[in-house]
Amino acid sequence: MPAVSDSSPLILFARIDRLDLLRLVFEDVIVPPAVWREVVEAVPGRAGAAEVRDAWWIRREDLPPSAMLAPLDAGEAEAIALALVRHPRLPILLDDGPARRVAKGAGLEVVSCVGILLLARTRGVVPAVRPHLLDLLAAGLYLRRNAADELLREIGE
Repeated sequence: MPAVSDSSPLILFARIDRLDLLRLVFEDVIVPPAVWREVVEAVPGRAGAAEVRDAWWIRREDLPPSAMLAPLDAGEAEAIALALVRHPRLPILLDDGPARRVAKGAGLEVVSCVGILLLARTRGVVPAVRPHLLDLLAAGLYLRRNAADELLREIGE
């Protein structure tokens, strides 16, 4: 099943050289124009820019301008709007707390970077979450250390 994505999962998984996990878990990833601009065009040499641009399984999809959501940043707002308007049954990949609350409040299924790792483990794509979670934390994923430790304890890692 495809997913709609904000920029942070694309950037973080590219930073740890595991952008492929998104394809292995979701097959296709759909991004709105603001996410495409943020990841591919805004910062030359940004982690993930070339990988996202060249990935056949990541596609940019436009949405009506009236579907924007304030006060989120443009990428988060467009990703949520795209999911609501065009793909309400698809999961949306988001990490930012306020954006997650807006998406959940709108009835969307929200999957974080940690959730992507858990799905990858459940589906046999990766044998363990721990090494990838530690890599994501080192790459800039915001997750309190005690929350990461608790998660790893809960899943037996």
